[in-house]
Amino acid sequence: MKKVLFVLAVLALLLSNALAQDIVTVKPQRDPNLQCGFNFTFSNHNAAGKNIDEVHFKLISGNGLALDGMNPPAQWKEVFDGSGNEVDGTANNSGIAPNATLGGFVVYYSDPNFQTPVTIEWVALNSGTGLDSGTVQLTCTQYQSYTKLDTATVIPDQSGGDPCFIFTLVNRNSQGTPPNTQSTPIKYLRFQLLKATDGSMRPSKMTAAPGFVLDSVTTNSAFFHSNNVIDPGDNASGFKVCLRANPTSTKFSFVWWAYDDQGSLIDRDTVRDVPNTATSSNTESDIVEASAISGCLYTIKVKDFHVANLLPPSPIVKLILASKTPGITFTAIPSAPAKWKSFKNATSDTVTFVADSINVGIPGGIINSSFSVSVDGPTTTPFTIGWETDQPGSPFPSKVTTVSTGNLNLNCKVAVKATDSITTSVGIVECEFKATVNNSHNILPESKITTVTMSITPGSGQLTAKGTSNPTWNFSNLSATQIEFKSPAVEEALASGSMEDLLFVLAPKTAGTPVTVNWTTTDEHSLQTGKGSFEVSCSPSITICDTVTFDQAIAQDSCVTRFTVHNRKNANIIELLITPTNGWLVDTASTPLGWTRQYDGAKAFVKFTSTTGVKASEQQSFDIKFIAYHDTSSKSPDSFVVVAATTDINGKTCVSVDTVGVCLSHITTHGSVAARSEDVGVSRYMIRPNPTRGDAEISFEMNTQERVILTVLDVLGHQVKTLNSKILPIGSYSIQYNFEGLPDGTYYVRLQTPIGVTTKKLVLAR
Repeated sequence: MKKVLFVLAVLALLLSNALAQDIVTVKPQRDPNLQCGFNFTFSNHNAAGKNIDEVHFKLISGNGLALDGMNPPAQWKEVFDGSGNEVDGTANNSGIAPNATLGGFVVYYSDPNFQTPVTIEWVALNSGTGLDSGTVQLTCTQYQSYTKLDTATVIPDQSGGDPCFIFTLVNRNSQGTPPNTQSTPIKYLRFQLLKATDGSMRPSKMTAAPGFVLDSVTTNSAFFHSNNVIDPGDNASGFKVCLRANPTSTKFSFVWWAYDDQGSLIDRDTVRDVPNTATSSNTESDIVEASAISGCLYTIKVKDFHVANLLPPSPIVKLILASKTPGITFTAIPSAPAKWKSFKNATSDTVTFVADSINVGIPGGIINSSFSVSVDGPTTTPFTIGWETDQPGSPFPSKVTTVSTGNLNLNCKVAVKATDSITTSVGIVECEFKATVNNSHNILPESKITTVTMSITPGSGQLTAKGTSNPTWNFSNLSATQIEFKSPAVEEALASGSMEDLLFVLAPKTAGTPVTVNWTTTDEHSLQTGKGSFEVSCSPSITICDTVTFDQAIAQDSCVTRFTVHNRKNANIIELLITPTNGWLVDTASTPLGWTRQYDGAKAFVKFTSTTGVKASEQQSFDIKFIAYHDTSSKSPDSFVVVAATTDINGKTCVSVDTVGVCLSHITTHGSVAARSEDVGVSRYMIRPNPTRGDAEISFEMNTQERVILTVLDVLGHQVKTLNSKILPIGSYSIQYNFEGLPDGTYYVRLQTPIGVTTKKLVLAR
């Protein structure tokens, strides 16, 4: 028994000592996103209550290999000096608490052979004091490299002494070992400069291989993408990467990445300790070149090439061109790239291009050839245009700083003056015309006509767009005196040298009097490319007039009559006057969207007016309720005559006369007009909830036994649903209604009895 107790005591002592120590366990796992990357998980078993707020990794053996860096977990940051031997991770919070575990410390390195054993030492620290340390042995054996970059000898650049490299990208995916022999194409390539050993460096000039495009050059990286892909076994040659270096820098390192057509990383490697061959730190000027498109129309190429040994290189956000030769002026508003603006001053000898923001400026190494200008003047002798490039100052955009200036020595033989043109001819219908638009401008290179606008003087008549020879174009009536034809997409726009037929109708104020039509054309850059005018004249022989038909809108006892106006002319109808006769009056009337309504004092008529009205060949409906009265000696007839008069924008009036039959529920016996909607024989009329998400309860109390018509109307007065059309005895009623299938918005619930009508608004908001 004593022996057993002794053993237990010894074990307890050992366990006590173990728990008193700072113990950290580390578990590395292969990271599937990196070829030679391992995800380290730290578990803090520290009994002293100390957090792990820093971790340190050091490569202590690996046959000449070096660490490339670390991807830290959230709330941690990497500290990597580029030496290739050590990398730190520091916490931006309290770190890893005792009894807690945290993974995501992805340490990666490059191994061309994927077979080299490496030993990495790790240290867990708290406030700079080591808590625990250990080593792990790793081997990258998953598969062979998908790609290889053959690096040429450092090539000194002729223009500035920068070290440059020519690469050939080879897709070696077919050499992979199972299960990684799938065909993975390469579409994207990125180079990133690591921190130089001393001094400052950045990418300067970049050239893409054939079939690739240079996307961007940032502080320390360049990004390329291919229009196609590089399949396994294929290659792309001619990537040129030049690095701007301070002559005091002795060497530097950079990393390249290759991605598949989905943007997923498939390979990476590091080019380490490259000697710096830079011999000069002279600042280089930006490059501005001009090439003639035709005549005196020029495309301007701009390259950000100014360098001040700063990180990052500032973008170009402003370009100024100024004529330095007397008599040479800029003839048209210049063409600017997307998200840039262009200006021409009043004297026409200076044009300015300004970027909307720093982000859309021209970054270092990028050529932008989307600027264009045209000039005019004596063209038989050479002339000079000065240029200036500006980088953003503080605050931008109110302040910019000039970084480069220069001159363009040009010579053109033919000045550019051509603009778009329009010819007209009479259509197949009287007062219908065809305008043929010709894209004949050559002020801007290859720009297309996207919009044609026509207008006449207000009061001279009405223009109505009818269509175009291209069925994809849209046409609209902006007002009675302005019409527009518009291409829905640049692909469908009117290309240079092409023509388009536009159809429109003229309804003149005075028949036979010529009307002047003014027109403008606009291109895809919203720049005016032509303007002019032409005269058209017609003598309309319109013998048919507008018609107004009527119909009982709902039920016989609703006493609502629907009038429908049909426009038979070419001019818009802007006024409708409804006048009942035989002792009948107007009780209520709907007001369609875009119209206003007016009663006379005794409600002997109702007048509707609109600025746009009913257009040619269209129709509009109006709901009107009438009311009559009688005494013991006389009675208004059950049927009566309504006079409907329409007036168009040119002042022409058409009159329709119809007989209308309505219900007798609005005929009273005391020589007075029937009760209005304030007294309809019901009380406690409520809708709950309001607003509603879908279900609503409509409740009311009947004070007398009457027929009740309960309907739901939309905001335009159109009937959506009839909820009741029965005679209801005295009592309380509740009707449920679900608005399922109807769009959110405003609706009206109308309660109508032979005595009158009342309406409540309901809002549907899901």
